[in-house]
Amino acid sequence: MSDSISPVPRRHYAEIDLCRGIGILLVVLGHALKQTSTDDPTLNGIISVIYSFHMPLFFLLSGFVAVKMLYLQTMSDKLRQLRARAVRLLIPYFFVGILYFPLKFVLSRYAVKPYDFSTAWRILLGENPNTTLWFLYALFWISAICIFLLNPKTLPFLLAASGVLSLASYYWDWSWNVPRYLFFFVLGIAIRLSYDAVRRLLLHPLFLLLMGIGFVGGNVVLLWKGWTIVTMLTALCGSALCFAISCALGETSAVSKSLIHLGAYSMDIYILSDPVQTVVRLLFWNILQWNALACIAICFVLGALLPLVISQWIVRRVRWMKLCILGILKS
Repeated sequence: MSDSISPVPRRHYAEIDLCRGIGILLVVLGHALKQTSTDDPTLNGIISVIYSFHMPLFFLLSGFVAVKMLYLQTMSDKLRQLRARAVRLLIPYFFVGILYFPLKFVLSRYAVKPYDFSTAWRILLGENPNTTLWFLYALFWISAICIFLLNPKTLPFLLAASGVLSLASYYWDWSWNVPRYLFFFVLGIAIRLSYDAVRRLLLHPLFLLLMGIGFVGGNVVLLWKGWTIVTMLTALCGSALCFAISCALGETSAVSKSLIHLGAYSMDIYILSDPVQTVVRLLFWNILQWNALACIAICFVLGALLPLVISQWIVRRVRWMKLCILGILKS
């Protein structure tokens, strides 16, 4: 069977881009809040809430749009798909990471924890000088696992096994991200198979109430007790609520259209926002010494909008940039 043939009909869901738009704004906000290294308990509480679900949400969304991995049968199809994922994920991971070394060197005197250049080789193991790029590295290996191990028969087993691994990783706080997030990727594929039914459930008032209680209660426990295993609950509930909000918003309002546009460029923003926010933080926080809230606001706004402009007007218009920075091979 060719990797282009799947029993699941090809269909574009606007709410997925909308959900990505919400997610990428949370990512940029979380990074902006961390730029000032403030000890304000309210700001740290917001960071904790964002980080309790926003990355599992992105792995879930990545799995949702990767359902064709479930139906790869021949080894040539699997290898072709693996190559496509390597181009899309590993080329930006290494290219942007290597470009980041000079920035790390210049900014080392302003860093709370200066970068140890003797460990630069560990970029091969997922420790990128641009620390936000760990997502691309983990997503590649998760994709590789699913390409070779996942099919309709193994889906229930892999979903259950990865769920146990994810719980264990939250409990013992493993440094490797693949066991923690494989479950959410596989769950995204499973949701795609029955999405119409899942969508109806997401919009049911009782389900939304339960998800809201789980999300709020889980975050209270995280903030109060610090039990990281509860993050499994907040990740699932927070992701469900983001899906539900995206479905409820529709795609016709100005807000929805803006979020959909941001979602369509979510990878661009993810890759380009950290250098932008780092330079903004250096200027306004370290040099001009503005107050924390002003720096956070500027980091957030410029971290979301400037990468969008750079990508639309420069990166996506230059073929080699589009390949090296975004992993897009096609013209």
